[in-house]
Amino acid sequence: MTPHFSTPSWPNRIRPAFDGPTALPDQPLWLADRLTHPKTDETRTDAARSRSAELPCVYTPENYEANYPYPLIVWLSDPGHTVQELMEFAPRISTQNYLATALSGCGLLESLFRALTGIANLPVDETAERIYERVRQIRRCYHIHTERVYVAGCDLAATLALELLLQRPEWFAGMLGFGRVEIPHGRSLRHFRQLRGKRVFIGADLRQPRKALATFLRTGRLLHSAGLDVSARLYDANEPVTSEMLSDVNHWLMEGICASNLV
Repeated sequence: MTPHFSTPSWPNRIRPAFDGPTALPDQPLWLADRLTHPKTDETRTDAARSRSAELPCVYTPENYEANYPYPLIVWLSDPGHTVQELMEFAPRISTQNYLATALSGCGLLESLFRALTGIANLPVDETAERIYERVRQIRRCYHIHTERVYVAGCDLAATLALELLLQRPEWFAGMLGFGRVEIPHGRSLRHFRQLRGKRVFIGADLRQPRKALATFLRTGRLLHSAGLDVSARLYDANEPVTSEMLSDVNHWLMEGICASNLV
């Protein structure tokens, strides 16, 4: 059962280098002021190699092409998944098509539960700043298509990822998440004009409790009604994140890239 609310070679080595600050054509204003453009592999410097060794965990495609602007998936950790486990999703999605990274300490269980019950806010500002800094660091060494940055998570971290998209639509091309995904109580889609056309992929187990399933479907419908391009998929799964789910994410991401290239 797969409800849809909308119509719908590159593989793991570092080839970084540095130049002076510059704003690329694919670089939005939120990143243009402090980022640098990577040179090609032929002109990379020893300084670039040493700086790349200091980067936080990053999955890079095999046969990385420095001149190709890669989409970036930013995973937010949750109590059920370590950073290492989230990074292992990357090659299962694709060994060729995307850069990926993961932030620890983002799926703060207590904060999220409080937020979902209306007691406190999600840690959006803190997480957004950490994402900004992480993208800035990675962008110094790798060619990121900064209009194709996706924020991702599982369960409560997926809710945080969705909230980040809703609050910072100019930062992200979309979000993807698995399991429990919902719009926190009292949230309004005040950025609905900027959100129109943003892409959302959410997947969940068909066998989850009826209340959770109803919340999942309601979230998809609400996002679709606000103008987002939503793909909500249900799976008969025996684990939270399956190979089928990750394969579908790859196809979904590539569909978005192909569609944007035709515009």
